[in-house]
Amino acid sequence: MIAAIGLGVAWLATAPVRRWLHWGRMMQRVDTVEPVAGVPERVGPFAGTRLPADGWDRPAVVLLHGVHPEGANEPRMARLATLFAEEGFQVHVPHVPALAAFDPDPAVIADLRRYLDAIERRHGCFGVVGISVGGGLALRALEDRPVTAVLSVGGHADLGAVRDHHRTTGGTPYARRVMAAVGEVPDPVLAALSPRRPPRGPVFVLHGEGDPLIPPSQAAALCERMGCGAVVTPWLGHTELHGASPVPVLRALDQVFASMKAPCATLRQYSGRRR
Repeated sequence: MIAAIGLGVAWLATAPVRRWLHWGRMMQRVDTVEPVAGVPERVGPFAGTRLPADGWDRPAVVLLHGVHPEGANEPRMARLATLFAEEGFQVHVPHVPALAAFDPDPAVIADLRRYLDAIERRHGCFGVVGISVGGGLALRALEDRPVTAVLSVGGHADLGAVRDHHRTTGGTPYARRVMAAVGEVPDPVLAALSPRRPPRGPVFVLHGEGDPLIPPSQAAALCERMGCGAVVTPWLGHTELHGASPVPVLRALDQVFASMKAPCATLRQYSGRRR
């Protein structure tokens, strides 16, 4: 028993857990900078946190927010950006006005693709993390495209199915508020905003067991389309941490970090073997 406790304490001192302990740290509001391909980005303290001064040679990651009035300014995005910056990534956090305005506009997919084109020209290759609805939109924008890895946190496979789930069950108070803000959306629009085919790169899915907005059944549906395995855990709510020992989440994050740090040449080899 003493040995087991000792191993537990040692595990708590490991890098993955120390990284997670930073998750709850509040960061100051971030500011708009020069747009990339017409999409404004946000930068803040995370942009220079524990990063080597080696220009654009660091692995790149794009963090895509969900439907939230603060968009890229949302505190969880700054915390997530800090987490990746401390891992040595060059972090990009685009601000998507349509998502911040609760506007389900399919044109956002074309905007995201232009933005990702610019990121690819700058870095050669990149990974993407999508939060909530941003997870499904990221995968929609990345269909058939080479990417080091994609992580969807609380994302959707089928927005129409999400709507129908809440209509049938009555929805959680949170879901009812979001649906009221978005309004009635035609089925073709919901379909246009839902991913259909996988990217050319590994996909990781994290989902909260009791997610109040995107039901956890969407994780299995998403992985059925993407050819991946989902981690559905009680340690997550709707993209936020519940509890103090999120072991499954930490393990998944370590896999994501490793995939996203792969050299661009490795990505090209992977892309050539995919499907």
